[in-house]
Amino acid sequence: MWHQVRRDQSTIQEKTGDEHAGLSSPASIRPRPRVTLRSDHRDAMYGLSYFVLAIVATGREPDRSNRLAHLSSLRVGYSRWTLADLQVHTPADFNHKYGAVGGPVPNAGFANILIKAHADAGVRVIAVTDHNTLAWYPELAAAGARHGVTVFPGIEFNVNKCHLMAIWDCTDDGYRRGEQFLARLFPPDGPPGLTDKRFPNPTLSGSPLELAKKATERYGALVLAPHATAKDIGLFGKNVCNTSAQVAQSGYVLGFDVYGNDHADVLTNPKSQFDGHRPAWFISGDVRSLDTVGERAVYLKLGEPPTLESLRQAFLMPENRIRFPEKLRDKYGHVTGIRFLPSADATWPHITRIAISGGFHDGVTVDLGPGLNAIIGGKGTGKSTTIEIARHVCGGAESTVSDNRANRRTNFPANATATFGVVAEDLQRYDIVRSGDSTPARLTRNGRDIGVDPGRRFAINVFGQRELAQLAEHQDALRDFVAISAGPEMGDAKTDASNCLAELNRIDGDLRFLEAEVSRAEEHEAQLADLNDQLKVAGQRGAAEQVTASQQLTTVEEEVAAVQNWLTDAESLIAQIRQRSVRPAVQEHDCVPEQLNRTADRVAAALVAAADGIEAATREANDVIETLIAEHRSRVDARRHEINVALADAGLKDPEELAHKQRTAAELARAVAAVPGQREQIVSHLAYRAKLLDDLRTFRTLVSQQFQDAAAELNTRLGNRVRVVVQPLADTTDLDNLLERLLASQHVRADQRAKLAGAGPATLVAALTATDDSLLKLGVTDLTANKARQLGPSEVRQIEQCDMQDLVTVEINVLDTGDPRWLDVRKVSPGQKATAMLALALATGTDPLIIDQPEDDLDNRFIYDQVVRQLAEVADRRQVIVATHNPNIPILGDAEMILALDATVDQSRVVACGAIDEPDVADAARHILEGGDEAFKARARRYRAAR
Repeated sequence: MWHQVRRDQSTIQEKTGDEHAGLSSPASIRPRPRVTLRSDHRDAMYGLSYFVLAIVATGREPDRSNRLAHLSSLRVGYSRWTLADLQVHTPADFNHKYGAVGGPVPNAGFANILIKAHADAGVRVIAVTDHNTLAWYPELAAAGARHGVTVFPGIEFNVNKCHLMAIWDCTDDGYRRGEQFLARLFPPDGPPGLTDKRFPNPTLSGSPLELAKKATERYGALVLAPHATAKDIGLFGKNVCNTSAQVAQSGYVLGFDVYGNDHADVLTNPKSQFDGHRPAWFISGDVRSLDTVGERAVYLKLGEPPTLESLRQAFLMPENRIRFPEKLRDKYGHVTGIRFLPSADATWPHITRIAISGGFHDGVTVDLGPGLNAIIGGKGTGKSTTIEIARHVCGGAESTVSDNRANRRTNFPANATATFGVVAEDLQRYDIVRSGDSTPARLTRNGRDIGVDPGRRFAINVFGQRELAQLAEHQDALRDFVAISAGPEMGDAKTDASNCLAELNRIDGDLRFLEAEVSRAEEHEAQLADLNDQLKVAGQRGAAEQVTASQQLTTVEEEVAAVQNWLTDAESLIAQIRQRSVRPAVQEHDCVPEQLNRTADRVAAALVAAADGIEAATREANDVIETLIAEHRSRVDARRHEINVALADAGLKDPEELAHKQRTAAELARAVAAVPGQREQIVSHLAYRAKLLDDLRTFRTLVSQQFQDAAAELNTRLGNRVRVVVQPLADTTDLDNLLERLLASQHVRADQRAKLAGAGPATLVAALTATDDSLLKLGVTDLTANKARQLGPSEVRQIEQCDMQDLVTVEINVLDTGDPRWLDVRKVSPGQKATAMLALALATGTDPLIIDQPEDDLDNRFIYDQVVRQLAEVADRRQVIVATHNPNIPILGDAEMILALDATVDQSRVVACGAIDEPDVADAARHILEGGDEAFKARARRYRAAR
């Protein structure tokens, strides 16, 4: 037996009565059944997974030998974009152009050359599809194992001029099935598959549809139409197959190669052949030369490692799993339904791996796909805890639901640790590590802590149970969520606005001080006049000389104190000069003039010399200053005593009071003298503030414009079921909150305050500063107007610079047909609200989106019509991780990875993990999401009976 490169797959057996093969046929490889439902039963069917529906429609029972508990056989590869060429020929082909390769007889040497050429071209999956022979497959499969290329056995055969391809699984059983099908096509008593000159003979055993059906049902093959538009040999070629439309719609031929006639009508008008069904277009190389290897390969999203079921799932879900390389856009961009892929690598941030030790999830380790990932399991298996652990480790906003927070603390305690492997926005790989306690997360690269807050490199959006529906109730959170879709210009404008507001607040502080000083000027002037009069009276009592002497002594005391303070400031100046003398370093470089460093060194040396000089002089002064100050105080005290005695002799009862009054008068005189300058400063500050206000309005307008652009982009993604409505600069919440604080002592009623806020900052400030009845025109009472007029200048300025953000409303179209009827989601049913908010969450941003049970309260019809479609689209540009009970989300949404959890009383465990094309994963999904085979079949019987 040829070299086995992959283990056999579990199969679902049924005797077919085939006299040559006696083969079993997996239910999972049956063609898509065409099921028509009455409209009143269609909604109920939306919850049914296609792969289970196929089992029910065929009446096949799944193999129960490989149950969920068999963890040792689990395969954990998520589905990923893989470059594939499903039509590769060997030297067995009569028309090959490989050159001298040792003849048509299979040999390891050329097999190795051919496989390596594909590996070098990035092609990781091929099907060897020679005409009417499988001879080269064993050698190519062995070479593929050496070079990391998966090789599927297949043949190309000719039915009444129409070419078809049949491909089998890359196992012993798949190869055997292919040989048996080939034996049926060319039985011993008929013409051989190849002539003596290796030209292929057409099969005489049936029509294209009959053979496609037989290859699929009896021999488990995947049947494709190669070069489907080619003249004379393609399925859609003129006069090739008069039943081409029947074949195309049968479900037995799953893929159709666009290669052939690039302008064939079917490529732009597939309805002519497919009657509304979406064709699974692909392209193949039809390789017969090493020079053409990889030129016409196609991207298929396949499980790891790829299996025939992976290929089949790709052709069953072409909108999700087939992409043409970007380089083929110019040639095939006109083909209806084709989508293109620049690269197989995800270019957005995503979680790659979760590993948990300790707690309820001890030992759980799983790799995640960059697109859609689903976590499934019964109640209490740890789905929600997994979501909350992700929030805790990766820095998602704390849950607004207390039960979610308690859940995480209970099941992920302080002695548990989780490591999340991530690809950040810069496409660098990191690990984020955090324990269950409050210790901050650590960001590591290659096992080393890099000392950076993980939030600076990686972020996630998390919605636990019931949190998504609450989003519509919180304007700030809703605004932040919509803003995720805005460009970097919005962030720049927000930063500018924030800086401008900070400067305005600084100016307001200066203005409050200046206004306070000026407002006290009249009091100062009156107090100064009174003191001067008292001093004059004291002089008139015959003590004028002593009063003057006291005044002079007071002045001298103040001047000496100023010198003392000046000397103290000199010490601070020394520290500043020394700090400035340390110049920035400039490395030696041929672009740096030598004179630059020399010039900078001279300035640095001058600064050091100046600091040294000042420090020496200050040190010398400090050595004597205390003695000099003490001598000064002694002289002042003596002179003050002499003056006080003379004043007492002159009849002044309290000479110390006179000195105090003189000092006070001096201070008041300085304050009064400063008022004109302060008034000038106020005028200057107000002019500067006016410019800042204009700038602030400009920046806030830019933010609003960017926000509206983000909303428009979201609405494009959301389609015609949900929309975001933005009223520019219309949210009065901040202004109302400010007025509530400013007028708290005035006890203004909320309805009156709302009328003031509704006017907006500019109109309200104009009314507050007007001398007429402008406030009354805003709709408030006389009492409220009088209370509002008591606000001071600083409070009015706060109102003037208060933000009026955009007001965001999410609306849902509640009608399925006709003109839309849009309603605010806060006024519709919980299901409709959850529906709208999930759609918004899916359409917003590129950071990983993690949602716990989004189907709670959801409209099941909407899950099928909208959510599944959006999930598939979002998975092309964003990672989504969903914990769910709804089969539509992981199955029809075509999750790249499904993680199935089970649990004992105190321990969660993984029972299956991987893509849906893996038998273990499909089996787990069937039991967890559908309630098992019997439950599903019972429901299906009811649906069929009601048709």
